[in-house]
This record gives sequence, structure tokens and C-alpha cells, in this order.
Amino acid sequence: SELTNLAHNVKPNGDVLVIGVGGGRDILSALAFNMNSVTGVEINGNILHATNKDFGDFTGHLDQNPKVKFVNDEARSYLARTDTKYDIIQISLIDTWAATSAGAYALSENSLYTVDAWKVFFDSLKPGGVLSVSRWYTIGDRTPVEVWRTASLAAKALEKIGVENPRDHVLIYKGPPQGFSATIATVLVSPTPFTPQARQQLA
Repeated sequence: SELTNLAHNVKPNGDVLVIGVGGGRDILSALAFNMNSVTGVEINGNILHATNKDFGDFTGHLDQNPKVKFVNDEARSYLARTDTKYDIIQISLIDTWAATSAGAYALSENSLYTVDAWKVFFDSLKPGGVLSVSRWYTIGDRTPVEVWRTASLAAKALEKIGVENPRDHVLIYKGPPQGFSATIATVLVSPTPFTPQARQQLA
């Protein structure tokens, strides 16, 4: 699932915002890529407590790292209230089928995948910034509906902000199969067209 880290290759030494902290993997990845700063926004306070307190020794007490900031909030609401801009906004595999079927935070996850939400994300990017969205591409024989939906949403959101040719602003990469017959795809979206250099870096 290193595919989730693609944006770090496009925007090195940047400021990163991670939506959905989980166990801290994306936070650790940003630090491993030596990003300037990383802000983790997590709606579930219990997740933050588990990551930084209960399992703090295992995760490396990320909350004590001077480069790291944790926020217990809904991401769209937080970004709408802050003037801080980011080079990368990252959403990685936080939309689980298990959570959706159980109803746990299902509405908060769904609210991230709307044109209005993506306009907020775009507004929170620095010039040339990238929104990185990683989702399951296939599991078993399932068709990659979620990635298709994400690509369609990207096109609609870009058109909403006046982009005439969304194809120049979207890159999609599919990873190799994981151990349980699943694949991941990462969709990179930017209000600014991706340069030939950026495309070559990711080739």
C-alpha cells in the first residue's frame, strides 16, 4: 500500500494534512518523507487516544513530535475555519465497508466525497497543491466502483472551480494485488495541471 504515499514524491518538503488518522500510518509516512509538517485531523477522539496514549509506545508518541499536530474535528469543518494552506491533503482508505454497514461515522465519511467538500479541500491547498485520495480498487471480483466514483467526483469538483480540462488535473494509479486478492488505487487531484515533470516522477 505504498501507493498511498505517491503525493509525497510530487510535493517534497511540504506541509501535509491527513484526514483520518487511524493508527498513524500516514503521519509516519509523511515524517519518513521528511515533510515540513503534518496535521492529522480525526473525528473520533477515541482513535486519537488509542494512537497517542494506549498504544503510544508502539506508535512512537507521534503527538510529541514537533512536526506533528493532531486535531479532533470533522475535516471539512476544520478546513473551512482555518487559514492554513497545505501542499498535500491526504485521505487514505478511511472509507471502510465495515464502518458503512455498521453505521459508525458513515455519514462523516460520506460527507468527504461531495463536490462542496472537495471545493473546501481545493481552497485549502497551496498553489500547485495536491489532494490525494486512496481507495480500494478491487476486492475479489468486485468492480472498482469506488474509484470510478472518485474520478467522476474529481472531474465535477474541478469543473465547479472553473477547470476546463479536468483530465490534465487528475492522475490515477493502481497498485499490485495485496495478500487477500485486493488492490488499491490512488487518485491525485490538483487545481493546477500536473506538469510533465510531475508525471515523469510518478511513471
